[in-house]
Amino acid sequence: MFELNQPLETVGTGHCHWQADPMPEKNEDGTYDIRSDWDKATIDSLNAEKGQKRPIQGDLTHVPNFDESYKAQMNRCADELHNNSFRMSLDFGRLCPKPEQFDEKLMAEYIRKIAYCRKKKMDPMVTLHHWPMPLAFAELDQSGGYKKGAWEHPEILKHFQFYIKKVTEYLFNPQKIRQILEQDPDFTSQEIDDMLNDGSIVRTFITINEPMCHYLLPYWAGEFPPFKKGKFKLGRKVLEKVGEAHHIAYNEMHNASENISEVQNDIRLGVAYNFICFEGAGPITRRIANYADRKMNWVPIEVVEKDGKESDFFGIQYYHGEDISMRGAIRRVTGKDSRKDYQYGDHPGFGYIHPLGMKKVIQKVSKAYPEKTLKVTEFGFADKKDLRKPYWIMETVKYILEAKEEGAKIDTVMFWSIINNMEWSAGMGVEFGLYDHNGNRLPTDTGSQISSRAVWGTLSTYLTNPTEQNKAAVLALHELAKKQYESALAA
Repeated sequence: MFELNQPLETVGTGHCHWQADPMPEKNEDGTYDIRSDWDKATIDSLNAEKGQKRPIQGDLTHVPNFDESYKAQMNRCADELHNNSFRMSLDFGRLCPKPEQFDEKLMAEYIRKIAYCRKKKMDPMVTLHHWPMPLAFAELDQSGGYKKGAWEHPEILKHFQFYIKKVTEYLFNPQKIRQILEQDPDFTSQEIDDMLNDGSIVRTFITINEPMCHYLLPYWAGEFPPFKKGKFKLGRKVLEKVGEAHHIAYNEMHNASENISEVQNDIRLGVAYNFICFEGAGPITRRIANYADRKMNWVPIEVVEKDGKESDFFGIQYYHGEDISMRGAIRRVTGKDSRKDYQYGDHPGFGYIHPLGMKKVIQKVSKAYPEKTLKVTEFGFADKKDLRKPYWIMETVKYILEAKEEGAKIDTVMFWSIINNMEWSAGMGVEFGLYDHNGNRLPTDTGSQISSRAVWGTLSTYLTNPTEQNKAAVLALHELAKKQYESALAA
């Protein structure tokens, strides 16, 4: 159990920019600078009258502000969690809100955050597209509702290419990076030299985060912008555009201009795919589970990957299983499950907690893409009391290592997330963080119980330095986390 012969290349945690900074900046006149569809969702929710449907449910008064807390968060990742990587994202909608418009000031802020990550001896993993879209490319009606989403705009791929070109001009340009960092007292001349002499300031890019959620939640369920429920064919067309966006990013960044040719072989780009482990209880429900697996897990992969040549790795993101049975259907309607062996986190839209499902997903992907390096770019749990979550974390990592031991080419494990983020349409009430929304320890993290923070720090130490001593620490903590979990279930 927890066998690991060689250290993993990358172990870390992180978040998405909009989730960690959901409030748009204010203009000089006091109005909000609404640039993306998710910025609009935030403000529409704040301004909604009592009884009016809001795009974002839950508390919006206590939201994170990554701009103010990023140093503290990265310090915690490096010094307390012993991570060697931090995942963050660039916001397409905020960086390029209108045609031919690029916010150089915001890009400079991203450069400083990336550089601070490097200063803390962590390799940044940067997501180029983590859902928010430029609102100027959507079409709204007089009431502010959506006629068309931004992905439906005929010029959106051209605009996305413009975005990638501008980002590349900054991230791969030593002169621009130096000019930005020399004005920041956090960096010495030697630190800047060391960063720029070490190749690309970012080596690993996720081009698209969870393609499934670009068509399933906006165009099937109608829960995300542009809120078009039941528009299956339109959702498929959008998914195809998302696939094209990945290929644009991959080719633009790998075929960058001559002045960055020295770092071309240093960068890696891939897509992060979300998986659900669908399971049935009998012949009929197993067939339905296989159908759901194909439609929700594998159709996005087939559309985006094509022949698989235009990706350097395969990102896996997994949170829960789904029971395709009558009991599962009853649970989805009532929110209750009579089976004691089925445990659920606090996310209202997620299925049951199923750590073994992570291994099943990895094995299936490894069989389909045996030549690909696999990166677990997200896994996590919402558990406000933090009594069950530590054990769930350890069990999931246990199964990841089992899959690796059995031949899967896994080099990365990333936990989600560092802080309690805005969980999209579910709001702030769904707490995935190891720390609170300000980057401070959780109220439950008192030292009198096994915390998720302590578990992830112990695991990270072992995954990056698999000595017998570090393994013994993991095994001991696993036993304590299991006892705490069992006590929580019995209470």
